[in-house]
Amino acid sequence: MLRLRQVLIWMAAAIAVATTAEAQSPGAATLTELPEGLRVRANGPGIRDLVRPSLGDVLQGGLITLLVRPAAEGVVVAATSDSLRFAESQRRRLVAVPWSGVDYVDAYRGRSVPLGMLSGAGYGVLTGLAGWGVIELIFMAADNPVVDDPEIILGIGAAAGALMGAATMGDRWSRVYPASGAR
Repeated sequence: MLRLRQVLIWMAAAIAVATTAEAQSPGAATLTELPEGLRVRANGPGIRDLVRPSLGDVLQGGLITLLVRPAAEGVVVAATSDSLRFAESQRRRLVAVPWSGVDYVDAYRGRSVPLGMLSGAGYGVLTGLAGWGVIELIFMAADNPVVDDPEIILGIGAAAGALMGAATMGDRWSRVYPASGAR
């Protein structure tokens, strides 16, 4: 029984080492999906060590960005079997990271205007709802509601959000590393 347990432990260790080694070096198919000039976002311990959040990142994303670091975005310079090199978008500097320091790489696949409009409309409805609530709270001392038809405020918020979302939201990304079969 003790011998069987040792064999199982050795097998589990061998499988863990094999999957770790497999995840650290990308295959040829992954490298062909990362041509020079492709917009990517990547994250991992090696990237977090090289790309520190700026003051603008902290002001935009909040203090939580110091703990939970967002992925770094950039443009691929070279993807070899040893490392990933990309020009970071925010600071316009070259980042070279060995694959062992990369958890994942997502490739930019364009924007979806309908998806952006839908997301923006959702944010617009929430903003309109919050605005309506603030208006009602401010004028709560008056016994009559200020806004008789809150649907108008929600509709305006949804329309404004949809326009904003069509212009700024709806980015589509797909995971290229690790390959879908390796997860």
